[in-house]
Amino acid sequence: MISTSSLLSQTNPYESTIRQLLQLEGQKKLQLQQDKSAITKKQTALSDIDSKLSSLNSLMESFASNAGDKFSPLAGSSSNTDAVSVVSVAGIDNPGSYNIDVTQLAKQDLVISDAFADGGSDLAGSGSGSFELTIGSGSAMTINIDTTGLTNDQVLQAVADEVEAQAGDQVDASVYAIGDGTSRLSFKSLESGEESRISIANASGDLSAINLANEYTADQLNAKFTVDNIAFERSSNLVNDVVDGLTFELNQANTGTEKITVSRDTEAAVKNVEEFVSKFNEVNSIIRKKTFLNGETGDRGVLQDERSIRNLSLTLRQEALLPVDSLSGNDISSLGDIGIDFQQDGTMEIADMDKLKDALKTKPSQVGDLFSADTDGIATVLNQTIEAYITGTDSIFSGIEESFDRKIDRLDDRIADEDDFLARKEEQLRDEFARLNQAITKGQYQYNQVLNFQSKLGLGG
Repeated sequence: MISTSSLLSQTNPYESTIRQLLQLEGQKKLQLQQDKSAITKKQTALSDIDSKLSSLNSLMESFASNAGDKFSPLAGSSSNTDAVSVVSVAGIDNPGSYNIDVTQLAKQDLVISDAFADGGSDLAGSGSGSFELTIGSGSAMTINIDTTGLTNDQVLQAVADEVEAQAGDQVDASVYAIGDGTSRLSFKSLESGEESRISIANASGDLSAINLANEYTADQLNAKFTVDNIAFERSSNLVNDVVDGLTFELNQANTGTEKITVSRDTEAAVKNVEEFVSKFNEVNSIIRKKTFLNGETGDRGVLQDERSIRNLSLTLRQEALLPVDSLSGNDISSLGDIGIDFQQDGTMEIADMDKLKDALKTKPSQVGDLFSADTDGIATVLNQTIEAYITGTDSIFSGIEESFDRKIDRLDDRIADEDDFLARKEEQLRDEFARLNQAITKGQYQYNQVLNFQSKLGLGG
């Protein structure tokens, strides 16, 4: 199908001229669109810097508020993880060791019936049956089954379904095919320990023949163990209330005395410092990338004209580099004292790993103070500076973003005005060229008329 523009170009000899004139008139709109695109790129760059700053700030907040966890973290280990495994030492304040002897693991209670021939009718003699089911110290639940016309396996399944309906949040009821044409009914508590003991009582009618029996005595259900020769019983093998702050799991009984050791984790502390260095460098790198100026080529970053952002990288570097005055006299009062230095381009580096490890091993509290000192700790100061840039409606970044938004709004208004102008201009040009075309057509007609008249008078050349 022929397009409108193609049709116009075919029928209007001035279409190309009109298009060229409109293109010239549209240069202003094009410049406005380019200006808007440049500001949009600035917004994206600002958002990228904000993201990196937020990540560094979150780490600084944790350094300032949880210095002990960051620079003197503890780790737990077991002499035999097959018997006892450490789950968490998050709440322990100091290193230590604990002797553990496991004599019995916690179990889920299990009740199993006799085996019955699937197609038989042993369990449907009277047409009904019932028993009472109790979980731990809970209320008894009555299980009633109409056995009329059912085979043994159907009765067992009906019982399992009814138990699931009434106690499915505490018991798993299943029918197992033994493999020789017989089936057995099984109830298994979902939780371990004596508190989840399954009790069957007052069986009557057809269900009295099922002969449901516990596989364990009540005394066999709780975990039994000692910690430093003090005896404990728990309903679960996951233990979190014996040693304050320590969570461990019992995996195997009767292996002898095992030892859980809680010690300082220097490697974890090193990783925390390495994370700080990495996030600091990410901030430094992205600010430099977005604000650079090449004096030789004239190339520049999209935010090079934002002085406050250019200055931020230098500010953060100075705050990290300078000694912490409140720690004057301590062995550790600056990043240099723990082996951290700066390269010429502002990149932070761990220049002496041995020095860092020694500080974290022998003076972890001083390393913590270096970052978390109330008024001038490195993390404290960096956090305050970053907050001023990114947090709240009165932050520096918020002000810059609002400025970008206002500029884009103004550009949108001017672009809309240009669209209106170009639409009017096109209409004007088309009208002028249409009238010109009419005048030329009329003149050509009159000229042809004169030629015809001269020809008739014999005046033609």
